[in-house]
Amino acid sequence: MINFPAMTEAQRTELVQFNRAIIAQHEAYAVSEAGWPDDVRLLVSSARIALAALTAEKRLTVSVVQKNERLKGFNFEGYDSLPAGEHEFYTAPSAPVLRVPDGWQLVPIEPTEDMVIRGFESKPDQFWSTPEEWAAYEAMSGCQQAAHKARLCYAAMLAAAPEA
Repeated sequence: MINFPAMTEAQRTELVQFNRAIIAQHEAYAVSEAGWPDDVRLLVSSARIALAALTAEKRLTVSVVQKNERLKGFNFEGYDSLPAGEHEFYTAPSAPVLRVPDGWQLVPIEPTEDMVIRGFESKPDQFWSTPEEWAAYEAMSGCQQAAHKARLCYAAMLAAAPEA
């Protein structure tokens, strides 16, 4: 089985719309599918397959208690016995969608130059910080200052990170 790269919900929605448009555009022709050129038939078939994967719905969850427990009613090759655990079955193989939890964001593995610069420049400075910010910073212990600088650097780098 091929592992497809995960995508954001926005990317999935865009691909669903794109594939629906391809299908609708070609189905709008008065000529039946049998009269389509091979490349058009392949394109529309691929769009239908992609759309099925992108819009797959969970139909069944099977909970297997013992390894290799026989599943009654399953006549599909390879599904008559499954290892213990939860197994989900879909209307089609589902396309992976990356769901980013609230309060999280995707960032590059290697920070961009802008991220590094903004992180470096985020530390409190006697001349650039407000007097209140500088006084609060000066009142902190050395460990508190280090933690404060790390939080400022992290926040600045996240703010400078490119959109995923």
